[in-house]
Amino acid sequence: MSPIKSRSEDKAAPEPSSPKKTASSLKTSGNKGTSSKKKSSDTPTQKQLDEALAFEKAVLEMASLENHEALHFIPSALLGTLDVVNDNPRYVTTTRWVDMEKLDPEVEKTLDDLIERFTRETTKWVNVLDRRELRSYCIGDRYREMRDALVAGTFGPLPGKYAPATGLQARMWKAALQVASSVQSNRWRKAQSEALSELRKRPVWSTLSDAERAYVRALLNELTDSFFYMMNTGNPEVVGSWVKVEEEKPQKQKPKAKTKAKAKAKTKTKTKTKVKEKKFEGTRFDLPDAAREDICGLIRHLVHEHLGRTPVMSSARTLWLDTGCVDVLEEILESVEKASASSKEEAAENTATAAESKAVDAVNAVKAKASGPRTQYLNIMTTRKGQRVRVPLKGFVPGSLFDGKPREDNTMKLEASTIRIIRTERGFKAVFQHDFKTLDPLPVPPPKTALFEAMNLPATMKLLRIVGLDLGVTEVFTDDDGNHWGGSEDYVVEPGRHRKGMMDARQDEAANGQIKTRTGYMPGLNALMRKFAQYRDEKLRRRNELRDQAKNTKDPVKRRNIEKNNLGSKAFDKKCAAYKAAITQIVNRAINRLFLKNPADVYVLECFGSSFDLSGFSKKTRRYLSSWVRGLIRERICFKCSRRGVKVVEVAAAYSSQACPVCHAVDHRNRSGDHHGCDFCDHEGDADAVGAYAMLTRAANPKFRRFMTRESVLEVEYGLHLAYCAKNGLEPLPEFKPRVHKRSS
Repeated sequence: MSPIKSRSEDKAAPEPSSPKKTASSLKTSGNKGTSSKKKSSDTPTQKQLDEALAFEKAVLEMASLENHEALHFIPSALLGTLDVVNDNPRYVTTTRWVDMEKLDPEVEKTLDDLIERFTRETTKWVNVLDRRELRSYCIGDRYREMRDALVAGTFGPLPGKYAPATGLQARMWKAALQVASSVQSNRWRKAQSEALSELRKRPVWSTLSDAERAYVRALLNELTDSFFYMMNTGNPEVVGSWVKVEEEKPQKQKPKAKTKAKAKAKTKTKTKTKVKEKKFEGTRFDLPDAAREDICGLIRHLVHEHLGRTPVMSSARTLWLDTGCVDVLEEILESVEKASASSKEEAAENTATAAESKAVDAVNAVKAKASGPRTQYLNIMTTRKGQRVRVPLKGFVPGSLFDGKPREDNTMKLEASTIRIIRTERGFKAVFQHDFKTLDPLPVPPPKTALFEAMNLPATMKLLRIVGLDLGVTEVFTDDDGNHWGGSEDYVVEPGRHRKGMMDARQDEAANGQIKTRTGYMPGLNALMRKFAQYRDEKLRRRNELRDQAKNTKDPVKRRNIEKNNLGSKAFDKKCAAYKAAITQIVNRAINRLFLKNPADVYVLECFGSSFDLSGFSKKTRRYLSSWVRGLIRERICFKCSRRGVKVVEVAAAYSSQACPVCHAVDHRNRSGDHHGCDFCDHEGDADAVGAYAMLTRAANPKFRRFMTRESVLEVEYGLHLAYCAKNGLEPLPEFKPRVHKRSS
């Protein structure tokens, strides 16, 4: 039975062939291999957890805001109890812009033509995968089976070897098929997620039994063959998919021998893994037929309601390529190679010594004539076999993306799995998608032995350094020691310390002492955000006025001129992109300096960041910039920590800068801007440092969790306040209650 034929017959949903399971086994069968895995050796025992909790309790009792060095260390056994939010990504991307000034106009036309052909090819495959009998090919990497059948000419719906009407080569139309499969997969998964979310909100959800709810989750938690069978008006009893079953089949292998008799005598057997057939694996749900029919009908209705129409790819401006379609060439390497080759030809007429000297002189001459930095080119495949176009890049592709040394033609093969050529308003940009690789770990200082001598720590207890961070109002964040990162600063550049990529003449002037020092002012995060908000508000206000003029005028010529000349978005988008790039640079620099000055094994963040001071601007701009910057900071620190093997933990952020770090009294009047002052115990300090210290203590306190309501946070804080008052013989404050904001009508 061929793979294609067996896939077309899966509508029958062969439940009897699959092992019988109950609905209660869904949780273990949904996560394959979870129940059969052995307990990891890194999992702490109960004794280790108890010792770690006792350690944290003792540290919390002895720590204070002024002296909390012991809080900077946490037993590794407690790391599994914290809410770690940064997982290592499967892929990372590197972006390089195309040098449009050096790009040949004919090459630009070729790239536009390739993108247009690729878009049409992708649109075709999106429509093909929308057929009922082919929907299941968007599950995982099943598009590979479809691709192989198309190449072999054995694909039923499209008989014969596939020849694209767009004229793309095989690698390109295969990439278009992969993109179309991803588009359809994301479309169906989105519809599944929204349908499950809506179903949980409906009253009918409360009437379902546990087995029926498990049946719904099994159908809507992932794309399976049973799900598409259900969407084709089926009512599957077993929820699962077809999987490949591999077995080791012994095969006879005849070694080399002089005679046939010796060969028969020395015949050996060798095991070889071979795919036998496909097998349907899933979970059986013993539900009445009427119940399954009603549930499947409701699910079909909700999924179709959220599925929408087939995606239209006409607006796509991306060309997807693999490493076989692209390689890299450096211009100066080619010149050096030509000079070396010409010198070698002259060496045949002269002595060996003279030839070697001439070859060296020629290489040096080429290097001396090269003006400015070297240029890297992307050699991209076109629709004609053997023909490629050269696309100049700005900057250089990282050396870690290359697979080995340059070839004989001076080209270098990329190790990246996917390359995207994207057309934007500024021109083309190349995005390299490659595997995630970790860098060297941070040089974390060991704990001081004097801190824990009196605690009699077990010899097996491993301590990790932990640092609390608070999103600041005027800077990126503040650590628990009161250090600010990402604020405004004055900088001084000494001679010979100029940025990489400056002109050689400028560097020579610095080396000769003609340029002594350079000074300047670098704005902080909030200052730059306010400039961005001011520009955005002013531009949007002016555009709204012009839009009203165009709408209200009776002169069609004036209306057309306003829409054509005054309501364009190129300059506006370019300026906004420049502001965003500057803000991203500030965030990256702050994180890099934090790693250098205050390294740790774990960083603690607040679950929901604080709002930035953008008073005086429109509500739309405040929300847009505040949410974007918070997401940017969280994304960058999670990614950079993953590259260094550092964990990022989130804790509840409510009242972190309003709660006193000494007496735990919570009052909104405790914080005023960057100042924190408690009326109960008269403690004063920096508000951001107090918030970062609260992150550190909440990570050490098991009563605080990542997702907590404001009432729960106040309850825990009030308990700590009562303990402080009982210890010092003070009268406690009334019970803390959330502050009610009065809204103006």
